[in-house]
Amino acid sequence: MSIRNETPSMPGKPFTGRHMLLIMLAFFGVIILVNLTLAVLAGRTWTGLEVKNSYVASQDYNAKLAAADRQRARGWHSKLMRDGNALTLTVTTSSGRAVRGARIVAQLRRPVQESDDLALAFMETAPGVYRAVTPSQSGSWDVSVQVIAPGEEPYRQVFRILVKE
Repeated sequence: MSIRNETPSMPGKPFTGRHMLLIMLAFFGVIILVNLTLAVLAGRTWTGLEVKNSYVASQDYNAKLAAADRQRARGWHSKLMRDGNALTLTVTTSSGRAVRGARIVAQLRRPVQESDDLALAFMETAPGVYRAVTPSQSGSWDVSVQVIAPGEEPYRQVFRILVKE
């Protein structure tokens, strides 16, 4: 019994180093193209910055921490509820008394995109209860609220809501 070591004949041109080079260039070219596309899209949709100039923002850092400590010590409470396309904000003092006659400055923002930001107009509908109509776009939203009551330091709170359609 004899063993033959034959390679089956293949029609056409033989596989060469040039073919391997073209395959490798195409493979890595696709990977690089996809990575560049994703990097460009990521850069266009969100800058990653919350402030325009971090140095200037850092100058106010200690003042913001002190204001947050004063707000916590004051003991105010707020609750945000969504009903259809309306938001209801309830604000009470540490003793449970309604915060009446406040002006509410609020924004509805996407957590990762600035293009959909909207100002909200809250109106007092009952003592300490404020209501604003919102567009009903689905997704995740941050509601940034500033309660400005007469004779009081502004009260700030950020709520995250999820809108499902």
